[in-house]
Amino acid sequence: MPEQRAALVTGASSGIGEASARRLEKMGLRVFGTSRSAGAEGPAGVTMLQLDVTDDASVQACVGEVLEQTGRIDVLVNNAGFGIFAAGEETSMAQAHAIFEVNVFGGLRMCQAVLPGMRRRRSGRIINIASGAGIVGVPFEALYSATKFAIMGMSESMRIELKPFGVLVCTVDPGFTKTNFEDAGRLPDEPIADYDDGRNAFLASVEKLFATGMSPDDVARVVVNVATAASPAVHNAAGGETVQAELGRRLTPRGMLQKIVENKFGQ
Repeated sequence: MPEQRAALVTGASSGIGEASARRLEKMGLRVFGTSRSAGAEGPAGVTMLQLDVTDDASVQACVGEVLEQTGRIDVLVNNAGFGIFAAGEETSMAQAHAIFEVNVFGGLRMCQAVLPGMRRRRSGRIINIASGAGIVGVPFEALYSATKFAIMGMSESMRIELKPFGVLVCTVDPGFTKTNFEDAGRLPDEPIADYDDGRNAFLASVEKLFATGMSPDDVARVVVNVATAASPAVHNAAGGETVQAELGRRLTPRGMLQKIVENKFGQ
């Protein structure tokens, strides 16, 4: 009988991470989920571990615990992250450092922790949760968009680097999804009154877009497809919005694309 495959999903106590962990477990993988809070509940059948992706020791301890229990990690889903709803100018440097520390460097820490084992086995899959905001820059998400563009580029580079070792790196790129992302999104530390009208229009627009967005399970289905497909693409859209963003980026004149984005977000 083949050895059971193991998956590690960060940010699995809610939203896309929780739905992905649940679906991977139903596919027969032994799944470990993580949360920043000790004792957080996850989906049935998923072993939850405490993890702070910004802390080297926490990352090593978490990955070490999974390897101690299973001897392998076949799939890593880098889902942990947060957003900032602020213009670039009014985003404090502390906020900018914090969002890159979680969204980009946290994902990189996780990759570096699991890759030695994947390279030794000459197999593995890393799925980085990106965003439509990593395809087209979104106003009043300047730093969030920057982190997601970084994840897209990092994934493309690492996919080529790791191809000789049988490790595939992919992104899943959701559009607006009904999670607690909007509630957890941070407002500017240093608000500038000149941006109030634009920021308020943006917030009103995204409230409607989140309310009518995909379910986390819709995104989780794409995650499972990427985790199990023989040869998944490097970037994998989840939902019509990111398909449109990809087409718009490739085919629409830049001035027209900017106008579409402005109109979508009330600018």
